[in-house]
Amino acid sequence: MSVEAAAAQFQTGTFQFRPIGNGLINDTFQVDYDNGVTLVLQRINAHSFPQPVHILRNYQRMERWLEDHPGKTRIPRLCRTINGKAWWEDATGRIWRATGWIPNSSSPHQPDSMLMTANAVREYALFIRAFHGIDLRSWDIVIPQFHNLMQRYRQFENAMENAPLFRLMKATHVIASLRERSHYLAFYEEMILHPSDYPDRLQHHDCKVNNLLFNSSHDAVLAVADLDTVMPGKFFSDLGDMVRTMACTVSEESSEWEKVGVNIDRYEKILSVFKDCLDDILTPSEKAHLHEAGRLVTYMQALRYTTDFLQKDIYYKTSFPEQNLHRAFNQLILLERLEEIG
Repeated sequence: MSVEAAAAQFQTGTFQFRPIGNGLINDTFQVDYDNGVTLVLQRINAHSFPQPVHILRNYQRMERWLEDHPGKTRIPRLCRTINGKAWWEDATGRIWRATGWIPNSSSPHQPDSMLMTANAVREYALFIRAFHGIDLRSWDIVIPQFHNLMQRYRQFENAMENAPLFRLMKATHVIASLRERSHYLAFYEEMILHPSDYPDRLQHHDCKVNNLLFNSSHDAVLAVADLDTVMPGKFFSDLGDMVRTMACTVSEESSEWEKVGVNIDRYEKILSVFKDCLDDILTPSEKAHLHEAGRLVTYMQALRYTTDFLQKDIYYKTSFPEQNLHRAFNQLILLERLEEIG
């Protein structure tokens, strides 16, 4: 089923479309209709999200909460089809959804200033604060065990048992380095065993700069986007992803290993802004372990990239055969640099 068929479900009349973004999961398009309406149209990746309707139901829950608690954060408006539905299912069973286009907005790949870093962290922290108090029991879990480090490690071990020999050989160094770091599993288990010290909160779970919509001058955030993985989680998930993606000196896509490192000024800014925004919400245990967040998430991401490589690249999009292995090695180097910090 074509993009044209999906776009025709959300507005009438003629239109033009073009692919946008560089996400590794969903296919995203900007659709400009002749009636002046512009939408962001997405085909949800059914392999990554086996129950995509859960994403849309959670989105509706967020919209209802924000209607009752206005002004705390902004998310793109979920658009209805011409038949009044929140999504459209094509003849092959794939789910399409549309959100409102926010004019004069952009999503930079990396922060280009300390101000942008601070604004990005503040917006993600305010996103957590905005949903503080929401009933987590009714939430649809889009990806079960998404940031469960124990589960990610088990998947990694299972992938090794079933991987083709040539992929195992190529990943030998990365595998050994990941296995050496079992202490991260112990700390994660400590959090699970003490929920009052490490409570669940609604987390974004994908806190990259390019999942925020900035104004044209990049000095203010207009909206928090890419909300597919919004689920209950522990404090380290969002903070750790901000460290992993904003404090790094090069992108996770870089194979220039000697350039992979930590921008210490950005790192310290991320932790300080996050703590300041949520100081009255975070527990003493969480505040004492803020430095662990970046390490945990970077370790987890290295596990995930390695697992996907061993499983023949079934989750993340790739453009060359060993890209997921390169990504995993990049994250391991970043982890080593984070481990050198206090």
